[in-house]
Amino acid sequence: MLANFGPATGEPNPAIMLPFAILLLAIAFGPLIARYHWERHYHQLCVTLAGVVCAYHLFVVRQTARVLDASIDYVSFMVVVGLLLIRPWITMNKSRVAPMHIAFFIFLVSNIGGALLPVGPPLFLGFLKGVPFGWTLQHCWRQWLMMVGFVLLVFFVLDFINLRRHKRRTHESELTSWGCDGSHNFVFLFVILAALIAVPAGWRESLLILTALGSYLGTPKRIREANNFTFAPLKEVGWLFLGIFGTMIPVLEFMEHSAGKLGLNSDLTFYWATGMLSALLDNAPTYLAFFAAALGLHGLDINDSSHVARFVGQNGRELIAISLGATFFGALTYIGNAPNLFVKTIAEHARAPTPGFLEYIWKFALPIPSPGVRAGVDLVFLAIAEASPREALMLF
Repeated sequence: MLANFGPATGEPNPAIMLPFAILLLAIAFGPLIARYHWERHYHQLCVTLAGVVCAYHLFVVRQTARVLDASIDYVSFMVVVGLLLIRPWITMNKSRVAPMHIAFFIFLVSNIGGALLPVGPPLFLGFLKGVPFGWTLQHCWRQWLMMVGFVLLVFFVLDFINLRRHKRRTHESELTSWGCDGSHNFVFLFVILAALIAVPAGWRESLLILTALGSYLGTPKRIREANNFTFAPLKEVGWLFLGIFGTMIPVLEFMEHSAGKLGLNSDLTFYWATGMLSALLDNAPTYLAFFAAALGLHGLDINDSSHVARFVGQNGRELIAISLGATFFGALTYIGNAPNLFVKTIAEHARAPTPGFLEYIWKFALPIPSPGVRAGVDLVFLAIAEASPREALMLF
């Protein structure tokens, strides 16, 4: 049956991209429409859809390299996706934790903060493809500083109000006393960050896994129990992204060939398109898809590191637009970024008050890091990033 989907041209057959669309729609609406059945069978759906696409590329069009590239990216992605300190954040605020704390953690740690260095999705995927580790730090720090400052200011005001409200019914010591147990794990965290920066691919993933294992075995069980530690959130994200990485193989190939047809011909179109789809879908595959599209406009291949290096050196503005659109807009929904779901699941397991899917959007995401605010700020800074110092000053 798969043979019927063989391409007549160099582009993938549109039919083989359907599993990707089906999976993303299922992730968005499955928990809302049929939560019970989704929780029981979502992993089977992910494996089935990814299996169909991988079988097509392995046995029909004989593109084994694309399946191998996706597999390597998936393993590397899963190794770093769990580097979130949401459990200590919940514990430190346990006497007054509110849905606001979960939302702002997602804004700042899971998304906006990730625009500075590729230590998590989506920019880590660009790093795996050959984007230098410090490239976003060098080119995106202005935008990062502006957005982080704005969101922190809003958080400070709302948290101050929340603190005053809780002080009326909570003893002061419960608000101010806290400690750090298991601090030796900071050593493991620094080893992981150093491995991301300095260790070459292949060795890097092995070292990261060994370091995580050392941290797990070296931490007393009582600490894990106190933090409500469980592998359930990581397993859920792992199954979902197994499906996403498997089904997005033909989508990346399509974007490489079709950017011009889709009207992606300027920094602003890349920014808006990447941003809006990152909010509606997931910013990791969206980032890769538009990165592949930008490379395709110049006749380059995202799976060739020499092509990526040439693109980064010559077309920095397009990559700035894609990087900012993906990292900033990914905060708008729970499905906008894998760590968003990860944080939500951990918070729910910890019985912390967590905003629901729609509540998160209308009560927190839209009023605070909204597309309108981002557009007004980021597009100015996109211009500044490429202007000379004198021209940048004239923009003000």
